[in-house]
Amino acid sequence: MGNSGEIWDIGYTFVNGEFRRRGRPQTQKNGQRSGADLADRRPGRVPAETPTTPTEALRVSCTTATGDDGEITVRVVIENVSDATLHIFDRARMPYLLEEDGTLVILYGVNPPDPNREYFVIEIPSTQALPPGARVEDEVSLTPLRLGDHYSLPRERNSAVTRHGAVTVRCEVGWGQTPILPAPEEEHVRNIDRLLAWQQLSRAEAIQVEFP
Repeated sequence: MGNSGEIWDIGYTFVNGEFRRRGRPQTQKNGQRSGADLADRRPGRVPAETPTTPTEALRVSCTTATGDDGEITVRVVIENVSDATLHIFDRARMPYLLEEDGTLVILYGVNPPDPNREYFVIEIPSTQALPPGARVEDEVSLTPLRLGDHYSLPRERNSAVTRHGAVTVRCEVGWGQTPILPAPEEEHVRNIDRLLAWQQLSRAEAIQVEFP
């Protein structure tokens, strides 16, 4: 599900080994995507797993199935197995599909920007609460296979790519211990650096998907 209020981090570049904004104020887009957000950009790398993340807090599993019509789907189950409320992203464009070292990554989260590119705006998505014991299920179609990340066109607008044979697929979910509110209520996580610091990452065991 998407939100009507979105926070955008304006003017973002890579300087002296770290990501920095270019000094312009952040703006808000009430449900309207800027032209820069729709720029066709190559997907970047997926987030690095935080070593201190308690892996038992959020359980992620994924299974694959092939329908009679040949459609390949991956069923993703996200479950809060902790005693505290966790917060996952509430964004209609997710999951993203990225490739990393030959592995297809289904990402319900935000990958870091490409350090070799300059971005005009970066969306800061809000979150939804996942109480203890709650679970979310989703089904992701890989037919046709369209890649896309947080900085690219929506996946359905990207060209389909072809894969054959066995491909490793990994499902990953970004989450945090505090909510990210829609604009203009959010006061703390208002740029990409803070978002990536806030985000913890849980991964399902990798599976093999057989493409024709």
